[in-house]
Amino acid sequence: MLVMEVEDTLKAKSVSLLDVKKFIIRKLHNNHILEEQKMAEYRQKLHGIQDMDSLFDDFLLKYYFISYLNYALLKEISQLAEDQIIASKFEKYEELYVKLTSKATFKDIISTFLQNPDLKPIAPIGLPKIIFHLEDHWQGKTFFDFINEFGLRNFESVLLSDLKMKCIIITYAVFPSVLSDVLQYFKSSAVQKKFQEMGVSVELPDLGKTKSRV
Repeated sequence: MLVMEVEDTLKAKSVSLLDVKKFIIRKLHNNHILEEQKMAEYRQKLHGIQDMDSLFDDFLLKYYFISYLNYALLKEISQLAEDQIIASKFEKYEELYVKLTSKATFKDIISTFLQNPDLKPIAPIGLPKIIFHLEDHWQGKTFFDFINEFGLRNFESVLLSDLKMKCIIITYAVFPSVLSDVLQYFKSSAVQKKFQEMGVSVELPDLGKTKSRV
């Protein structure tokens, strides 16, 4: 529903398709060699989009750039319309998101995904990934505990990509345009110390297509 409302608002406010496409292309821009071929494929597909309906149906939704859990890019696109009504709807959606993630434990969420695979989060193929390994004691904590504790709410350009049981494994995809900032944050000594104290290890992508672990 929110997706349709954003699309309708962009049309009503006469936001140009070109401006929206340019905005998304900037999000996919990468000064490094990391997954550049896949990013180039996405940019090429965007150049071929001729109307707003196709942009949402044949690109943003088809390639999982937006979903009920990954709504950050949709919110940023909506801001191009400078419309207070749609902005207030995102505020209400975020309130519901916080309520949900504050009540459901990791055990509850992962169990739900196992029983309902179609609800499992998916991020676009080719985006760099950050993988968090959480020790077993996190199963009783909430997802909000995690994203709030480690500052993930500060990064709108990261997309929840996967959740797995055993030790809890959480994967996030990162838009190339903010990759350097995200890596700098997670490599800081203060954040690494917090990870160690709270039983979390992290796999970070680097600019040479290999993974580093902190």
